[in-house]
Amino acid sequence: MKIWIFQGNPIRFDVDSYLLDNKEITWSMRQKYLVSDVQIGDEVFIWRSDGDEKGSGGIVARAKILSLPQVYVNDEDSSKYWYEDVKEPYLAIELVVLEVEVENPLKRLDLLQHELLHDLPILKIKNNTNYLLDEQLGEVLLEEWNRHIQLSQSNKSTVLSIPAASTIDIIERYEIHAFPNPRSYNFSNLVTFRKKGGAMRALYKVVDTFIMDVRKGVVESKIEQFSNDVQNRIRKYVYERSNDFGFERSEYQFWILQFEKSLPHEPRSIQTYSSHVYYMYEDLVSGEKNVGISSNQITNSEEDHIVNFDKVISEIEIAPIQETEKKQVIKSRIGQSSFKKVLLAREKKCKLCGVVDEAFLIASHIKPWSVSNNEERLDVNNGLLLCPNHDALFDKGFISFLENGETVVSDRLDMNTMQFMNVQSTMKVNLSEGQREYMKWHYVHIFNES
Repeated sequence: MKIWIFQGNPIRFDVDSYLLDNKEITWSMRQKYLVSDVQIGDEVFIWRSDGDEKGSGGIVARAKILSLPQVYVNDEDSSKYWYEDVKEPYLAIELVVLEVEVENPLKRLDLLQHELLHDLPILKIKNNTNYLLDEQLGEVLLEEWNRHIQLSQSNKSTVLSIPAASTIDIIERYEIHAFPNPRSYNFSNLVTFRKKGGAMRALYKVVDTFIMDVRKGVVESKIEQFSNDVQNRIRKYVYERSNDFGFERSEYQFWILQFEKSLPHEPRSIQTYSSHVYYMYEDLVSGEKNVGISSNQITNSEEDHIVNFDKVISEIEIAPIQETEKKQVIKSRIGQSSFKKVLLAREKKCKLCGVVDEAFLIASHIKPWSVSNNEERLDVNNGLLLCPNHDALFDKGFISFLENGETVVSDRLDMNTMQFMNVQSTMKVNLSEGQREYMKWHYVHIFNES
């Protein structure tokens, strides 16, 4: 089975409606040199280009090929989706649509940050219609899409509710929400904000996210991919919040919101909560004034992590075991609980090789546990998700990373070991600003160059 990407331009063709309205579709085959590679049963990802909405491009659907390329002429049903008159026959392929995510695509901007998928041919040659992926890229893209679909579907029925008594007015005015990075709550497609007293008056869809250092105001390079309207909303939000409330930290995650639905009955919790909570969508729009939180409530705030951390410490400190064993048990318990959960929500795979199975991922501290204080031990910026091989190399100082993400390998590793352990100096990772600070420490104190 081969894996393809087929691209559509929303300026010329109503890609979204076509995918949502039809289970079986046809797509043009313009790269004729690829015709002989097409096989029935091949997987196809449908890519919607940016069109007039900068930064919106990405994968919006997955399909399977039902027919080999054949000459096709638009009929009355298919013509209504075109914004131009296409009467000439053209080569096309029949597809069956399996999954559609037009409102929450796997975005081009996210793929560009992926360790492997930034090499997708559509990210380098933008104007083709049909792209055949090599086997490795195809498999990785399929895995990434499946994770994206799982997350999207799990978030559709739940709504994240955030207390925002002091900032709710500017959030609603500019439809922008910002909070210290890393976030203390899970991403959700739908979000609402609680005013003083706990009432909620509107639902919003999270349409995009980005991270920005706000110490010097807006960093233009961080927002240039968005439309002029969104850029202006971000600038006004940052200016007004800086003047009226300020920013407590330097690095913030920004959510770009889109109004979804008014809640005129202003529902509120049956009991009062001071932190974020989750509700069922159906409960919030039911018209009931008092609603209970979701049964699958997620409690992974920083406060929860600290409480869990202190509890684990106190339990193990009184245990009748040796001091060195206590440290190992504490490290293991915390590493498998809150710290790893936060890292998984942020990174999802091994930084170097892309392994995604949680059973083979280790929450590795950049600045070692033994020399970190309690705050550093829980700081997600002091962490990397690594597979067992790369965790061992990093922990023992055989590899480290420069500020630009380049991998540095100790001269103590011979070529055979490097090959066996799947590590090379050409590998590059993306590091947050916080991770770069800890990595400087690791490079100086742990890495053994020779």
